[in-house]
Amino acid sequence: MLEVTSTNSNLHEQQFGADLGITLTINLPKRLVLQTGHLVQIKQAANREDIRESPKWLVDRSQLEKLLEADSSATYWLLQLHHAPKVLSVPAKYLLGLFDARRRKQTTMTVVYDQVRSASTTLGSELVPLLMGLWVGVADKEVVAIAQGMDSRHVPARVIELTLSFDEPR
Repeated sequence: MLEVTSTNSNLHEQQFGADLGITLTINLPKRLVLQTGHLVQIKQAANREDIRESPKWLVDRSQLEKLLEADSSATYWLLQLHHAPKVLSVPAKYLLGLFDARRRKQTTMTVVYDQVRSASTTLGSELVPLLMGLWVGVADKEVVAIAQGMDSRHVPARVIELTLSFDEPR
């Protein structure tokens, strides 16, 4: 089951830094019962109108740190329209590493395609094998509540719930 619900994006994004919360619930009786939460920040290419230049995205350090504080496996989905629409999924901790590699402290940075291409994966690769294979997402109840939009202090702009269940034959 895939369910998407919407909340007030401006207010919640400012409070927590997440555009999207994804929860995965696995209920396979006598095999596996687990619930995880995953947080995502979505950025459009700043130069989406100019396809001659490599795509680039503006990343805010405080938003990035807020996201990682709750979900150490958080990702950024970088949207680009260059040549063909595409979504790159990049680990938030990788972007933090790019910030830390710079000599002077910055509150924002521009990330270009060449900096993230080798650390990124496609959206389909994240959703199926990474999320459902449990490579990303946190089993902590607080993170699950945030991803579900249940924590009144930290609600992502959108929530996706994935449920995998299996009933024993009778």
